[in-house]
Amino acid sequence: MKKIFFFLLPLIITALCFLGETSILKAQTINARVPFCPQCDYKWASYCKQCGGYKSLTSYAHICDECFKKSGLISGHHSCGTIYNDFIKICYECAKKNQCLNCGKYLGSGEAPGDVDNRKVVERYTVRITIPGKKEEFMNYFNKGWEAINNQNYQEALNQFKKCDEIIPNGVAYSIGIALKGLKRYEEALTQFDIVIKEEPAYNGGYFQKGLVMITLSKFSDAEPLLKKAIQLNIQESNAYLMYAYLMESEHKDYDQAIKYYEKGFQLSPTTTTFRGNLINLYQQAGRFDDALKHANVLCELLDNSVEALNVKVELFFNSQKWNEAIQIYEQLISMNPNNIYIAYYYLGLAQFQMNQYKEAKENWEKAIEKDENNNPEPYACLAICEMKLNNPTEAEKYCEKTLELLKNESSFVYYNLACAYSMMNKEDKSIEVLEKALKTGQVNISYMESDADLTNVRATKAYKELVAKYK
Repeated sequence: MKKIFFFLLPLIITALCFLGETSILKAQTINARVPFCPQCDYKWASYCKQCGGYKSLTSYAHICDECFKKSGLISGHHSCGTIYNDFIKICYECAKKNQCLNCGKYLGSGEAPGDVDNRKVVERYTVRITIPGKKEEFMNYFNKGWEAINNQNYQEALNQFKKCDEIIPNGVAYSIGIALKGLKRYEEALTQFDIVIKEEPAYNGGYFQKGLVMITLSKFSDAEPLLKKAIQLNIQESNAYLMYAYLMESEHKDYDQAIKYYEKGFQLSPTTTTFRGNLINLYQQAGRFDDALKHANVLCELLDNSVEALNVKVELFFNSQKWNEAIQIYEQLISMNPNNIYIAYYYLGLAQFQMNQYKEAKENWEKAIEKDENNNPEPYACLAICEMKLNNPTEAEKYCEKTLELLKNESSFVYYNLACAYSMMNKEDKSIEVLEKALKTGQVNISYMESDADLTNVRATKAYKELVAKYK
């Protein structure tokens, strides 16, 4: 978690060095942090970037919005194009000037002579120190507070930040909000983040943290514009993009936008596993198998081919009808946990059935039944069809009866499979009976049903034609 206390604390402390321990500073400044890489930063470690003087330095500098967009704040480092987290050094006297660090033009205040061109400012702060002479005490409380945050001791953090607040009122609202969020005192946290947003509207962290609290409170419609604003302010927190993508997916069904922001989130945090399954599913729905597989492979690598990751990958292969690949992973899952893997045996049988490997499918469905503690009817319905494929009508009928005995809830899959088995046995009346139950669920693809070879016998009957006409 980035340690942030806004109102330009570095500028405040530097100002105290110049103004004396008993001064009160009221100043309005226009500033931006301008990244400097360690190599360039070393050059200016002791000398002001603007005037070259050896002075006490601050990491804040004025910059106009045009140079802001061109500088390292967005595309790379101010000097050499490399992105780093260090900042340039500039003395307080130069920082006070209402002048762009990069181009030297005044920032449209109307106070400077000559080349005022009404350029917009990037950020505007109002700084007020009401209790001077306590910078060391302030920093001590502040550092202890963030140490407590890192140790998840949120009450201790809150105690330390409140001491900071006594020195600079509202100076650590962001930090107090983080501590309150950790204590699950969400309404109080929202109040603090509102202060951040009001006093520092160009800072993305206030919007981001308030958005996260809104999501925690299930106030998704309130969270969405906050996350969007944080993104517009170029936040580099992956969770901002991932949570916004989730809202696009779940609340708006805008899957293209969801994919876009999921990708951005994973770009910022390549080792994140949360929500990666969502992106895989979206790519799968869009027919973008290669993109889905890329993220499935990443997930398997990050989770060291865990059962969870392999299940995501095998589901992708299964739904894409890549049966050989699916069979290999189901066999791998079974070898990893042979005593508690009913679902892997069941789906392995389904994949093998699609490959016309009926004997192997039968064996695995029988193993699924052995491992199943819940007596699910699905493997029995599958065995009924499989036995007919193996020309064992007596066994097939036995499994049909067992399926109906175990069936507790309406299931289009089970009813449809039974209809196929009865049709293959030339028991058209029973086939029609369960086929209608399947159609009543509204989950049967009639076009597929019309061409399914397993229903060839029953399709020749008048009852079948009437049934199709009824539900088409």
